[in-house]
Amino acid sequence: MRRPSALRHSPWLAATALLVACAGASDAPDAVTLVDLPAPAAELAEPFTAIAGATELSTGELVVVDGSDAEVSVVDFAAGSRAVLGKRGAGPGEYTAPAGVLRLAGDTIVVLDIAGGGGGGSARIVRFNPDRTPGATGNMMLFNMLDTSVVQGTMFAGAGGEVYSTAVKLRVGPSGPMPSDTMHVVRFALSATPTFTTLGHIRTPQTGEREQRIEGSAITIKAPFPGLVTADAWTAFPDGRVAIIRGEGYTVEFLSPDGTASPPVAIPYDRIPVTAADQEAELASTRQQLADAMVMIRRSLPPGVTLDIEVVPPPAWPTEYPPVTAIVAYPDKAGNVWVRRATQALVDREQWDVIGPTGALVARWRLPQAVRLVAVGDGAVYTTRADEDDLRYLQRVVLPR
Repeated sequence: MRRPSALRHSPWLAATALLVACAGASDAPDAVTLVDLPAPAAELAEPFTAIAGATELSTGELVVVDGSDAEVSVVDFAAGSRAVLGKRGAGPGEYTAPAGVLRLAGDTIVVLDIAGGGGGGSARIVRFNPDRTPGATGNMMLFNMLDTSVVQGTMFAGAGGEVYSTAVKLRVGPSGPMPSDTMHVVRFALSATPTFTTLGHIRTPQTGEREQRIEGSAITIKAPFPGLVTADAWTAFPDGRVAIIRGEGYTVEFLSPDGTASPPVAIPYDRIPVTAADQEAELASTRQQLADAMVMIRRSLPPGVTLDIEVVPPPAWPTEYPPVTAIVAYPDKAGNVWVRRATQALVDREQWDVIGPTGALVARWRLPQAVRLVAVGDGAVYTTRADEDDLRYLQRVVLPR
């Protein structure tokens, strides 16, 4: 059984890095050593602009969504090739603003088109058959009018075709709808009006009230910086299990398909203080990420509607970094969970913990500067390297066994 799908050259020399377990003065009997991720075995020559989602097929190829360029591609690292899947439009095999991709049974590909659903809180579901020919299309309502919640964020597909995602309940503030600091982890079917089954809850990063102003068709939002607060991450497996990584105390718990939770397991972690230089760097990094995302967000807006978002400092900064970065983690075929640690933007080196099926920490990986992990596959992970023009070069990294 393969992992579920997630809703994100000049080759470096291939290398391997061995995990080293050692006894030490840690809170846990055995501390897992942080090691550098192996160098990529391959890097695609043609760059991407902004990867919004990626999933590995059974063939070893990778389906990649470029949200900025509004393009879906199939990457074959063995051949060093990249082929466009579908095209822009509103017919079968066509999309307007692709925002994510799912792999269903038999390598059926599902692209989530957030601008093609006709508005009203709906999105368009674009299918491609295993032979890459256009499949059925249809709209899916993302907004639940019964409880005013909206599905948003990364989606994962189960073995039976069910989908897992998060839904946030909107509340009305002085200037319009406001998100809460809690998301529901939900399961549903890809249908026009899906029924959402709530499996669990996660805490999202909220640091204060945002200001929203609507003048005609112009929307202006001033939002406090949401990072560096304790929040949770999650992921789902093909068999219906869900893993929730709690930022408070850094624990992991597994939910069975009926929502029953296992006892939480604590993960040891080092504490990183937040300096004034960190505050400045984190704010700048978030503003840049928002600028990149706004290209795709504006493409999904109705005609004539404008949106501007400004990120401002939070009411107060924490004294130390939280254990993990919210909100999404990745599963792998062995039943492990890959979760991104919260690290300094000044250092600009991602760190990923690998948590085993029983909750034990089994590996800790550190990526090079300006390299981002975008997907976890079967025995490999996929990363992007940014160049001086901020173009993203996709890489395949083979993991040691």
